[in-house]
Amino acid sequence: MIQLLADLEGTQIVGQAGDADRGRELTEKLKPDVIIIDVQMRKGGGIDLLQDIKRIEPAPRVIVLTNEAYPEIRSRCLDTGADYFFDKSTEYQEMVAVLRGIPLHSGSH
Repeated sequence: MIQLLADLEGTQIVGQAGDADRGRELTEKLKPDVIIIDVQMRKGGGIDLLQDIKRIEPAPRVIVLTNEAYPEIRSRCLDTGADYFFDKSTEYQEMVAVLRGIPLHSGSH
């Protein structure tokens, strides 16, 4: 998936984290325009990471892309501040379409 995203025109992968702690660290350091997270992560959940990311100013857009696309998880993520929520197995193309249309912050990555 990383390579597919990297191949999208106008996108640049500036970081990748396997756990919530590293995700927080990279978000604060790199200040990306968009973050794609999964609900399930090692060492901390994606929803906790989502809450922390949305406190950063300026907050990046957050896309949740997960196989845990149950209605209650979707609602919780959107209520917590996710800008978008997609089922990894059925809504990947919709996520790509959204990525192509997200305006970027001026002066950031």
